[in-house]
Amino acid sequence: MKLIVKKTTIYSFGIMTLLIISILIMPTALAVVLSIVLTILLAILSYNGIINNQKIGSLTLLFPLMCSAFQNVYLAMASPKLSPIAVQILLSLHLLYVIVVIGLFCLNTKIKDKSIALISTCLLFILIQSTMMLLYNGTNIVSFLSSLRNVIACMLFYLLAVFVSKKYELNYFLDKFSVIMIVVSVFGLIEFYIGNKLWVQLGVTKLWELKGIAVNVAGVPCNWYSSELIGGQQVRRMVATFADPVNLGSVLFVAFMVAWYQKRKMLCGMLAICCVLTMSKGALLGFLVFFIFYIWFHKKFKVFVPLATLISFVCGVLFIIYSKSSSTGSVFAHIAGLKRALVAFESNPFGIGVGETGVLAALFSKLPNGMGVGETGLGVLMVQLGVPGIIVFLIFYLYIFRQGMRISNNYGREKTLYFTLLFSFVAIMMFNEVALSPNSCASYFIIMGLMSNLEIKERYTI
Repeated sequence: MKLIVKKTTIYSFGIMTLLIISILIMPTALAVVLSIVLTILLAILSYNGIINNQKIGSLTLLFPLMCSAFQNVYLAMASPKLSPIAVQILLSLHLLYVIVVIGLFCLNTKIKDKSIALISTCLLFILIQSTMMLLYNGTNIVSFLSSLRNVIACMLFYLLAVFVSKKYELNYFLDKFSVIMIVVSVFGLIEFYIGNKLWVQLGVTKLWELKGIAVNVAGVPCNWYSSELIGGQQVRRMVATFADPVNLGSVLFVAFMVAWYQKRKMLCGMLAICCVLTMSKGALLGFLVFFIFYIWFHKKFKVFVPLATLISFVCGVLFIIYSKSSSTGSVFAHIAGLKRALVAFESNPFGIGVGETGVLAALFSKLPNGMGVGETGLGVLMVQLGVPGIIVFLIFYLYIFRQGMRISNNYGREKTLYFTLLFSFVAIMMFNEVALSPNSCASYFIIMGLMSNLEIKERYTI
């Protein structure tokens, strides 16, 4: 059995290596086809590993996270020979992988678990509703697929983790996730020191052009610089391997929470510094939520929960005041987007369809129905899916909340981790559409999905 495990692990990393090499050196059409085939093969191999060995099960969950963390590096290097449609396909390989693994579970497993049945039903409803609206509206197919990727990502990652959760080792997965984030952080510190030159040489300018996103005069994305003026000017943000400070900030916060959970103080310190260098509002929101739940689940401090909530609220208000006086308008663009979404939702209670509004959709279609809604994940979901879709998402999030409540109050550290991830994601998603992207949400929902059937073998004190 040990020999089989070693071979499976070697084969998995061999396939991942071959996948990246094919993207880098092969002609575009061949690279895309081979990447899809290799991704499906890796999913089949991973599924086989899940049902035979715990550690391979945990390794299965790492592939989507590694794609999220490193795909912009190798795609930038390959960008001179890629096309816009090829880039969109290659950016979605980790979701293809997740879908295939979930499909194999559904085909080969009698689904008796009510939680799996519930999440699968929610996901199926969203897919059916979205497809019906696509046929009715005639939405641009690239716009539809790009937006649908964000709509279903949370459910897909959570469902995959629930399938795997009974055959895994939680700390093994968290250890490997931390290793990935250490690599990401070290690279981030290096590229932050070197500056834009490194990324321009790698090919990020061309890659962003293929994505349809504008770059500044330096040849890098505009959001690489802070929206707030610091010292009278916009400051370069750390982007690391993600090549995106927004996604990076959210995932670094998750890594910080994992390091806190496992009591790795030095790693906590390094990740906190990296969060600051990203100047991520999502990370800031996460820390404010963490502060509240740390107090809440700490028996000695529980009486101070109202005070902690007040302090977090005041900090948030102070940041908004600071942003109003020194920002180029980023914070208020998010708030304005949510307000426009509420107006559009009122006039279109049954939704206007996936791919008809939002930042991603704006890149690929003229958006006759878009109504200027964007920069807010919650708002985009409301306007795209309407009341039926929002009810389904509400059921999904209430289920996740209920699973967290099942964790014993004696395990304050586990509950703090779980509820911080849940509520910080919801808070970020309300004002940031990027929060819904697979690169941002994967780590949140994989960890919460793993913890949904948690059998605690080692108790951590708060």
